[in-house]
Amino acid sequence: ARYPGVAVELHQAPKGAQIQAVKERRVAIAFVRSLTEDEELAHDLVLEEPLLVALGRENPLAARAAIRLADLAGQGFILYRGQSSPSIADQIIHHCQQAGFSPRVAQEADDMQSAAALAALDIGVTLVAASLSQMQLRDLVYRPLAGEGALPTTRLYAAYRRDDPSAVLAAFRRICAAEAATEADCRSG
Repeated sequence: ARYPGVAVELHQAPKGAQIQAVKERRVAIAFVRSLTEDEELAHDLVLEEPLLVALGRENPLAARAAIRLADLAGQGFILYRGQSSPSIADQIIHHCQQAGFSPRVAQEADDMQSAAALAALDIGVTLVAASLSQMQLRDLVYRPLAGEGALPTTRLYAAYRRDDPSAVLAAFRRICAAEAATEADCRSG
């Protein structure tokens, strides 16, 4: 809206494909959940948000207002790795190990949305970004994680080429930074 002469075209793709498209200059920016070590790329933190438990309505844990990560030890997990490493699945495995268990993988999915949809079918449980809770499915519930200390979060980054001189990209990054600051103010206030 601030730049009516600029058209934004969105494409959904796994992280690896997004990063490749940025490197090949087919897209200017990619939104990813984990950093990629690549000298050609830079990353801006756009959003940090809590992870929620997504599970089927019939799962006994769904009756709880909040769930401790350790309470998921006996559950089958639905993980989404995408096609690159590190992935958010690696982060979830790490959080589970910090809670004292290794998750038993019941199913793998291509992305967070698909993992949540499989959780609605009661195939297992998964951890998703809080923003995904806007996706409502009849048999899917979201529960916050409970516990002491810092609870697991996930980050969303904007990845772009370091050498991209585009004024449009610079303006887009400024908008993302302003939105990130507004989001941070909302969480702290």
